[in-house]
Amino acid sequence: MDVRGKSRSKQREKGNAVDKILADLFRQIAHTVTPVLPKLINKYLERRGLYTNVKEMASARGNINKEINAETMTWKVFCRSLEILQIRKMVINLDITWGNGVVVHYKKDVIFSNNEIIGEEIASAEGKGSERTTGDSNQI
Repeated sequence: MDVRGKSRSKQREKGNAVDKILADLFRQIAHTVTPVLPKLINKYLERRGLYTNVKEMASARGNINKEINAETMTWKVFCRSLEILQIRKMVINLDITWGNGVVVHYKKDVIFSNNEIIGEEIASAEGKGSERTTGDSNQI
């Protein structure tokens, strides 16, 4: 039980909105490669080279299938799933509207390279006479 009296299994079952958004987004991305997804999973496992026998490989493949077909998905699983699809780069764009009407545009280029995520953040603000900003919320 957690501090609010809810069981952890109920919380995991429910998930949160972000985890559901990530899972839905991954399904949209993966839809384009559905016919070859099993081959991509096998290539991913072979690249990792961690599994010494068929039983371990089958277990790992089953775990991956469970993760990518789940109703929710953490950021870590989302990124690993993109690696399975052999995604090399993605661009994240967010438009945030603060309570005072200032809109801040965030852009993050995410490059997947050897199990590392490399990125560069770009931000700008507009609205109610605001100037460009570096994305620091203290400036808003």
